[in-house]
Amino acid sequence: MSLFSFSKSSFELKLAQKLQERFDKVSKRNQLLARWAFKKTSLPKNQREDYVYDIVKSYVFVPSDTRLIFNIVEDLRSRG
Repeated sequence: MSLFSFSKSSFELKLAQKLQERFDKVSKRNQLLARWAFKKTSLPKNQREDYVYDIVKSYVFVPSDTRLIFNIVEDLRSRG
């Protein structure tokens, strides 16, 4: 393995780790936000995990903070 190949793979590994850390942090933030929003709605407690899952899943498919907030605001308006 040449020095360039080693350097390239090291860079790719660091980048993958940073991206994984960012994904984990954003996912945790979204979970906490969804749990807070759930407390403000009038949904039954047995639906909490489904609600949190739906919110987090919607962010994964369309990674937009604006869209996430819009979804939560709409849920609060319709159910709250």
